[in-house]
Amino acid sequence: MGGKMGRSYSDRDLKLLFGKSGMFCAFPACRTRLLAPGTDVDDEAVLGHIAHIVAHADAGPRADATFPATERDHYPNLVLLCRNHHGLVDAQDSTYTVEQMRGWKDELEAWVEERLTEGMRGIQFAELEIVCRALVTGTAMASSAMSAVPPQEKMAHNELTAASSHRMTLGLMQAPQVAAYLQEMATRVDTGFPQRLRQGFVAEYERLHAEGLRGDALFFALGDFAFEAAVSADANSSDRFDVRAAALAVLCHLFEVCDVFEAPAHVAS
Repeated sequence: MGGKMGRSYSDRDLKLLFGKSGMFCAFPACRTRLLAPGTDVDDEAVLGHIAHIVAHADAGPRADATFPATERDHYPNLVLLCRNHHGLVDAQDSTYTVEQMRGWKDELEAWVEERLTEGMRGIQFAELEIVCRALVTGTAMASSAMSAVPPQEKMAHNELTAASSHRMTLGLMQAPQVAAYLQEMATRVDTGFPQRLRQGFVAEYERLHAEGLRGDALFFALGDFAFEAAVSADANSSDRFDVRAAALAVLCHLFEVCDVFEAPAHVAS
């Protein structure tokens, strides 16, 4: 991941940046996928470079001494680019302006949401199977009470904001199909399948939560975790937004039935 000494990015800002960008380069017409799947001998490789829209330093590309130093390393001032385009925009900083780069970031994030929306419409059991089988762990554990909580109430309780609302709405549209798929698997194939799926998600949720991740950043991180697990199991899924949407639907189903994220106190078991 591109970066220089003296720059400090919080986990929250990184999860938002990578999650909302879908791990694609924001340079117009590039859309290069910035994560290479793992191989038999190597782990996955992050190819994205974190570019500052307003320079990190007062003398850097697109510098603005009036821009608060405390805000320069935060998500609103960061954009994800491939190596080539990061080098280009910094070398030609009069050509590629702050306003342009903010526009690229907005356009990329809107494009990702549009593709997710399209992908969500195409989800069938086949896409859910790619995701769910990749997430299933070896040992079953007890499931939660599976009692649904009004999503908006639970979102507010977990500090999920408008940044997550569109994806939550999308995912919940297909949550009934996730429930049907899990019921089908439990009835016809493996009674412990839903519990083992839950365990895979809960383990990652607890790990990220212990590291201090909360709110929107945690939500995006879990969605990326599910998708990257699917890609690791099936490299052909790396550019498929229907599989990315299936990962989101599984996450939102588990959110709705209180297997991940905290329920408000009055409905907690």
